Amino acid sequence: MLTYGPFSGIYFMIYEEFKNFSVKHLVSESDRALPQEQVLHAAHYIAGGFVAGTMAAILTAPIDLVKTRIQVFDSPAYSSITGSTIKIFKEEGVRVFFAGLGARVVWIAPGCALTVAVYEDWRKFLHRVLPGEGKSKQRSPLQPRNSPAMVIRHRPSGVIPQP
Repeated sequence: MLTYGPFSGIYFMIYEEFKNFSVKHLVSESDRALPQEQVLHAAHYIAGGFVAGTMAAILTAPIDLVKTRIQVFDSPAYSSITGSTIKIFKEEGVRVFFAGLGARVVWIAPGCALTVAVYEDWRKFLHRVLPGEGKSKQRSPLQPRNSPAMVIRHRPSGVIPQP
């Protein structure tokens, strides 16, 4: 959780910003009014995933190093995030937090690029194929046909369903 949460947050923020940038700067002016799904293609998704994966890998490298040291060394010196960070910084300097960064980026960025490109293409495909996709007034699959939906109101004694 220590690196995955920040990595995912950074990754998706940069990826979404890359898509917005692509629509604003890489798509023809006449197509900018169309939804992103119609103007962005696999190349945009691959590039966006690669850039986002690279940036997220770089920005989370220090916390990943600290996490790994805590997991590997069963020592009181590596018992907390703050203590571990201070120990590493004092003994090895700031450069160690980014040691192996090239290998980390080479490992992470291509996987991010392919994953997001496949996800986006499948999402587009399913939106085209599935009937009724995007309609807000759809009946729930759990709601029986021709029956009114239950209205729920709150009372101090609990939630009371109303027919």
